Amino acid sequence: VADEVARALDAGAPIGGICLYPVLDYPGWTDDRHCETGLLGFADLDGARPVHAPLARELHAQRLRFEGRDFDADAHALRMPIGGERVR
Repeated sequence: VADEVARALDAGAPIGGICLYPVLDYPGWTDDRHCETGLLGFADLDGARPVHAPLARELHAQRLRFEGRDFDADAHALRMPIGGERVR
């Protein structure tokens, strides 16, 4: 997706940002299994969520890649930890 966005920007297309979905892990729709698909895992009893470090590192790398590009001026970059931290 990031490569396609870069090509679109190079061609002059107005791009406002890139959407990551899903952001959170979720329970299975029919059986409550843990679906590990997101940047953030299930919340613990204190509400903290583990950060999926490989995805966080890739998002950080892509954010750096696009820094200074002609994105919509109103768009805001998501700042996430890039290690194995937990966030609330």
